[in-house]
Amino acid sequence: MNNYFITCAPFHEGLLLEEIKSMGLRDAKETHLGVSFSGTLKDAYRVLIWSRLAHHLLLKLKDFKATNQHALYHEMKKIKWSEHFTAKNTFRIDVLGKHTQFTHPHYLAQVAKDAIVDQLREQYGERPNIERDYPDVVLTIKAKNDDCQLYVDLSGESLHMRGYRNQAGPAPLKETLAAALVLRSGWAQRVAETGDKILLDPMCGSGTILMEAAMIAFDIAPGLYRQYFGCLKWQQHDAKLWEELLTEARARKAKGLERQDIYLIGYDQHPAALIFATDAARRLGVGARIILEKQALSQLTLPDSLPKTPGVIVTNPPYGVRLLSENKDEVRQLFVTLGERLKAPEFNEWELYLITSEREPVKALGIRMNKAYRFKNGDLDCELLQFNIVPERFWQGNLSKANNSI
Repeated sequence: MNNYFITCAPFHEGLLLEEIKSMGLRDAKETHLGVSFSGTLKDAYRVLIWSRLAHHLLLKLKDFKATNQHALYHEMKKIKWSEHFTAKNTFRIDVLGKHTQFTHPHYLAQVAKDAIVDQLREQYGERPNIERDYPDVVLTIKAKNDDCQLYVDLSGESLHMRGYRNQAGPAPLKETLAAALVLRSGWAQRVAETGDKILLDPMCGSGTILMEAAMIAFDIAPGLYRQYFGCLKWQQHDAKLWEELLTEARARKAKGLERQDIYLIGYDQHPAALIFATDAARRLGVGARIILEKQALSQLTLPDSLPKTPGVIVTNPPYGVRLLSENKDEVRQLFVTLGERLKAPEFNEWELYLITSEREPVKALGIRMNKAYRFKNGDLDCELLQFNIVPERFWQGNLSKANNSI
């Protein structure tokens, strides 16, 4: 059994723990910005292929104390590096945290690199090269004061990079955040139930929320389309086991796409964004399973062919400090318009989930909020707000009277 640490975005830890435990890893433990677990290489590969929330999967090699550069060099040279890569491979060292004796993480990485290069040069008569982009092996050193933890990063680059998108519109959601919003909305639980399931994004942009919802609904592994992982040229990589798990993932996708009870709809008023969304859906193999149409928010309505059953809206409306300060009236009017459309009978008993960094303009919806969940979008503090769209939650009139309504 090996010890692993999975990194994730702030406020995703609880959701990630649920996800990892659902993979059968019952000893997984939630920590700050991640989840730790003990498991086999097969367990690690499942996380790489199937986690919708993980950013990096780190395999722990050792804990050690390095009081100065000589101690760091000595500890790094204790590792038998030929068990992980050879002089023919490329590698990179990432440093997280702060070390007491190293004023800059680059210097810590340099000393660690020298120890590795010296050992492999002595063994092979040549040295491996450093590669910043897509190296064969990525090492991570987490430092706190004099304490260090050394890992192999089996993901290589952040797992939010799914591989289904070539381009996106301005300010797209990170895929892991979009997945977290969909999961927090309860969409996965709905998918597991009988009956028709509808998810709508009326401001879908390049479609990230819809793509993540599609992968959940149709049982598509988020790692299935990635071409690069940090484990593929690692010396201990089990290519046969890896291919077996990918074959299993392909079979699960094929079976998932047989479902006919999933309805995914995305609207946007910008044609370029819809082109990006359409291309992503095609690459995912769900182009025929998602309705993507140009539609202004003021014209929001549901397709006539849609089942008459309440659905879920998950959306990422425009927000941000600059946008709210420079276009305050425009943003408020957007929520007024959305609220007016959602009060139409066709949306009765639907649920709305929207992410925002500022509650004030959202009051213009005229619908009382039920719940709020904390998230971050990059460095921006945000909340996912949940609303039940039923007449008893509607209100109208002066917004100043509704300060406690949201």
